[in-house]
Amino acid sequence: MTSPADAQYMRELETRCRLLERAFLIQEKQVWSQNMLKRLEQGKFLGASTDEEKKKTRQLLEGNLRVSREILDELALELGYESPTVFKLLDPEFVYGAPSDEIPQVLSEQLQKIDARERESGSSHIRSMFRELKLRHDEFLSEVQKRIRDDVDLHSLFATLTVD
Repeated sequence: MTSPADAQYMRELETRCRLLERAFLIQEKQVWSQNMLKRLEQGKFLGASTDEEKKKTRQLLEGNLRVSREILDELALELGYESPTVFKLLDPEFVYGAPSDEIPQVLSEQLQKIDARERESGSSHIRSMFRELKLRHDEFLSEVQKRIRDDVDLHSLFATLTVD
């Protein structure tokens, strides 16, 4: 029989695991969207499509990226992360995107490149678990897709307002 403290601890671990799984799925969506945008710009994706179809696809992919960043930030806050750890170690007053003068610009740029490369390559090892995660978090991913559609609609509306 488990104690109430043990049961509480197990619930906390399960919640943390669920949040980390969701973060992984959103990161996968972000990397996929970046790759598809790159392929679209290179003409390797939807090459025979009309300009209107390409524009709509680009808007959807850009919406994926915007909403993915928002959701990753939300999940990071829920998990207790506020900023990149490596920068926080170098400079405790670091604000993401604006390192202090104590960290040389060259070092900051190198660390950002390493961080981005590690995030992208980290997902390539675990493709086998990806399908199972998607099934387990199908409801969450449906909510994300709705947020993306809402985001794209909103940005389209803004675009029409500024054009007139």
